[in-house]
Amino acid sequence: MASWPRSSSPPGPTVPLPSDTPRRSAMSEERHFLVTGANGFIGTRLVHELIRRRGAGSIWALMGPGSSGSTTAREFERLGVRILDADLMGSLPPRPEVPAFQTVFHLAAHAATEEVDGAFEINSEGTRRLLDWLGPSLRHARIIHTGTLASMDRKTRQGPASESNSFESITPYGQTKMEGEGWIQRLAPSLGYTFTIVRLCTVIGPGFRSGGMFAVFPKLLARGAWSTRLAWPGHASFLHVEDAARLLVELAEAPAHAGQIYLASNGEAITFDHLLSGIAARLNVPRGSIHPPAPFWDVLHRVSERASRMGWIPARARIFFWRVAKLCSDGLSVDSTKLHRAQPMQYRSVAQALDEIYGKPRF
Repeated sequence: MASWPRSSSPPGPTVPLPSDTPRRSAMSEERHFLVTGANGFIGTRLVHELIRRRGAGSIWALMGPGSSGSTTAREFERLGVRILDADLMGSLPPRPEVPAFQTVFHLAAHAATEEVDGAFEINSEGTRRLLDWLGPSLRHARIIHTGTLASMDRKTRQGPASESNSFESITPYGQTKMEGEGWIQRLAPSLGYTFTIVRLCTVIGPGFRSGGMFAVFPKLLARGAWSTRLAWPGHASFLHVEDAARLLVELAEAPAHAGQIYLASNGEAITFDHLLSGIAARLNVPRGSIHPPAPFWDVLHRVSERASRMGWIPARARIFFWRVAKLCSDGLSVDSTKLHRAQPMQYRSVAQALDEIYGKPRF
């Protein structure tokens, strides 16, 4: 294993430039980055974005146990990225030298919202162990932590979420992600780092998770499942995976984002009915649409939302009701005004992302 990076001086200020301009900022040339979850959906794109901007020699990619021989790891090593084969819930390498990293992108997580007994402890206890492992090497560093909109469960049916909303976390995924955020915030004063928390909406793009909606919806549409014929009125927000990676780097390079929590999306909010029609058109699958009266959706949301919180109901059934409540409400939509004002960027549209995944509409 290579020796830990050293930095001779703290990072300096950045110079604002257009967000889509490749650059080397005014920060130290010896700046180093640690990316956890580097072999994940967003993590791989983030590493490539950092390579484009900073060069591979500045990046350390922390991957899960046994990932060092993977195709992704071999490609990163070929480019010059240094690999840390580590287990946040098990064995970790020796503590880094001080100072080590000026920026830590913490993306490692277990994100299978459909599971009830998955390895979700990496989201909470894994975050605490990461901070404990890095310890004094975090002083003066910035942590960019990816949270999730799925942790913000609201009882209201209509209207997007914002940073000021009160909420609970119902699912194991949402609960543990919020616990991870808590560790990031609580340990910042004693360890001397700053942080930016980015709660991501649904991230879309090629390479999506096999258990996510972009894998499940096409299968249901192909079977003509009744659930895909309902004109689900709930709105959802989306963010292209490449834009997510670019956004994280932009937030890391601007000191003004320290201490902030942002809800991230591309600014669009489309209904699940519209999304299903868009996927069906690209797959050349006919989709009949059933439009129940408005009171139907009010009742369905009320029943599903309450059932998702009832402890006596089996956990798997609660997850089912949680998903139904999201489909008939705006529970997966966000108001990203705060982020867009603080960090203007150009974003890909949902239509562009669907074209990349499934091809252009065929009818």
